[in-house]
Parts: sequence; C-alpha cells; structure tokens
Amino acid sequence: MIPRRLRVLLPAAVLVLAVAACTGDSGDTTVATAPASTTAATTTTPPETTSTLAPPDTSAATTLPARVGESVDPAVASAVEAEIAGLVAATEELRGLPFLEPPDLAVVSLAELVALVREDVAEELADSGPDERLFRLLGLIEPDTDLLALIEELLAEQVLGFYDGETGELVVRGDQSLSPLTRLIVVHELIHALTDQHFGFFDRLEALIDEERFDEASALQALIEGDATYFQLVFLQESLSLDELVSLQQEVTNQDFSVLESSPQFLQDDFAFPYDEGFRFVTALIDDGGIAAVDDAYEAPPQTTEQILHPEAYLAGEPPLDVALPPTPLDGYEVYEESVLGEWGLSLFFVGGDDPGLVTQVGTGWGGDRYRVLDNGTDVALVLRYRGETDQDAVEVTQAWLRLFGERFGEGVADGEGELFQSDAGYAFVDRTGDVLTMIAASDPVAGAALREAVAAG
Repeated sequence: MIPRRLRVLLPAAVLVLAVAACTGDSGDTTVATAPASTTAATTTTPPETTSTLAPPDTSAATTLPARVGESVDPAVASAVEAEIAGLVAATEELRGLPFLEPPDLAVVSLAELVALVREDVAEELADSGPDERLFRLLGLIEPDTDLLALIEELLAEQVLGFYDGETGELVVRGDQSLSPLTRLIVVHELIHALTDQHFGFFDRLEALIDEERFDEASALQALIEGDATYFQLVFLQESLSLDELVSLQQEVTNQDFSVLESSPQFLQDDFAFPYDEGFRFVTALIDDGGIAAVDDAYEAPPQTTEQILHPEAYLAGEPPLDVALPPTPLDGYEVYEESVLGEWGLSLFFVGGDDPGLVTQVGTGWGGDRYRVLDNGTDVALVLRYRGETDQDAVEVTQAWLRLFGERFGEGVADGEGELFQSDAGYAFVDRTGDVLTMIAASDPVAGAALREAVAAG
C-alpha cells in the first residue's frame, strides 16, 4: 500500500511519465521531469481534436509577470520569458480556454529548482516514519531503505519545472534556452495554471487531502494530469517540427533515470498512474463528449480511482459501496491515518510479485473499502475492511492476501473463521464473510492480536 498523503505527493511533485508531465506535492506543486516512458511520446496518438496549432509567435506575446533567480543570466531569462509568453497563447488555443489573468512566472537555475523541490519534499514528508515502517512490514521496501531520501532523489531527478498551486506561479528552469522537451513540459504546466484559474482544482485537491479523502484526491489528480498530458500530446504532434521531434527523442534518450529505474516497482507504477490512467480517462471523456466533457468533469469530479480505471463507471455515476471500520483502540498507539485505498491503492500491495495477474485480480470487482493505520513510533499496524461487488470478488482478494502473507510471513494456520500468519517478520490475519474481507497486519504480534479482538467485538 502507498500511504495516501505520500501517493498524492509522489506523482504530484516529480515526473512526466507517459510523455513529460508534472503534479503537485500534496496539492501544493506540480513538478515536471522526463521519465523513461516519455520515449513513447512521439508515437502515441491521442484522438483527433479540432485544434490545429501553429508554432507560438513570440513577437506579439504579452510580457509575463516574472521573477528571476539570482544565478540566472538576465539576457537568457528574458529570452525564456518571451518564449513562454508565446506558449501561453498556444496553450489557450490548445485547451479552448483563455487565461483569466497572465500566469506568474519564476525563471530559476537548475540548482535552485532542485533545491525548491527538495525543500518541499522534506517539509511534506517530515512525518513519513509510519509509512516507512508499514512498507517494511509488508515487504514493499528493503529494511535499510531510507524512504525520505529515496523520494527526495526521485523528485529531484531531471526536474525541469512545476506549477505551484499555492502561489499560482509557474517555476521553470531558465539558465538556458528552452529545449523541445522543456517547451513540452511548460505547456503541460501552463495547462495546469489555466485550468486551475477556471476550475480551482488546487484548493479542492488540498481540501481532499486535509480531510484524508485520499482515493478521491487521487482520482481528481488523475483528471488534472490526464487533462494536461492529453493536450500536451496534441501540442507535440501539431506544433513541433520534425527536427524538434528528433531533438526531443535525443533529449529523452540522454536523460538519466537511474533513481527511478532502481526504485521499487510499486513506486514506479504509482508515479505513472495519474499520467497514464489519467490520459486514458480524459481520452474516454473526449470520445464521449468532446473537450466540454473534460470541463464538466472538473465540476463533477470522479470520486474513486475505480472511475478513473473504468471510465464507464464514471459516466454511469457508479458510487463506491459503503464500508465502515469498528473502533480499534490500541494502548500506546495513535491513528496515523484513516481513509479509502480504492481500486488502485489496493492493487499496489501486489505489484512486483511473482504473479502479475494478482494486480488485476484484486482490482477487478472492487466495491469499497476502509483502512486505518496505527503507529506508536516504533511499531505499526494496519486494519483493512474490503467489500467486493460480489462474494466471488471477495474470495479472489482473500486468496491474494493469503498468498502475499504466506510469502512474507510463512505458512498460515486456520484460526476460527480466518487464517493467521505469525513470524519474526510480523503478524497478519485474514477473514472473509460473504462479500466482506477483513485484514489485519502488525509488526508487533501483541498489537495484532489486540486489533483482531477489537474488530471482532465491533
């Protein structure tokens, strides 16, 4: 599992997977870099739109409000500002919406850009200890992994720019002229700035995170990133010359993705989610109702990652099933977070295993869930209650958990109505009745047993 706060921060603050993109740290910022999957950008073809773009004309571009970093050459910054001003007009034509006011621009050096990202990550993940303990318990990261350091490196790798939703500022590397890749990323970020002005997604995303409605936040984030990725691809195909496309391909080929490629698979997949699945979701909306359908989705956003993964569920207005957890007081522990995993979050538990089909198996048939993470500073515990759309869906998810815990903790034993796993690596218990599954995992067996009693009593 990826903790919800961290999930929204990760994709949000770093990459452009699927083409060259961005997103926001806990909703604060959206950062763009160039991941390996960007290689496919020049061959991916979005559905046709009514937009036919000419290269941006910087000669008539409006001057943008801008601040310039201390280590940036003013002459270079001025040229970057002029080109971005031209991209503003191209973005308006591309997206079919005008800027309500010129976006603020910050032109900084690469070193300054990386420093801003690292500072933001350190602030947002200052309390990531429970996440790290939970990942270790479930075998998602190695025992010696420093989660905060890993994420800092991931978000700083090849960062080229981001949109800061808190200030409304577009922060761009400006110590050199814009390359085709950087132009592509700037357009992605400008789409964020434009749609935020019209639909106020930043405040909504931040509120969802503050209220621990993490699956809903992930769904909104996928809409945001899918929107920018879709039209970014249109810009790529309609505005870049053949020479620029070749240059873009060379840039991507020369990028260093060593940190990303060496990261746990579940993190890589979660980074890609809002771009890849968001792009598919937005494509489905446009197929159904054109660009207006995307605008309408900001007014009535998707409520679950299930609706992102299955756009037909969104178009049909299919809500999640209600799931509740009983009180689980645990001496010495505090509730770190409580929310909904959702179809995507649930599937991440099973990424990287011997059977890739498990990821699809546990996602299909998701009806609803509720989870709670408890932590005492040394040990961590997780309680999850899942509800399938049918009994068979719950059976399949139960089988997946039994297999995962068997691999992690050793052979389980039948214990009452469920299966108990216990070893030096931790404690786990899985029980199913009809379409409802209850799962408990704890690094301390005493805490795990106490949680089981509390759940049974509730």
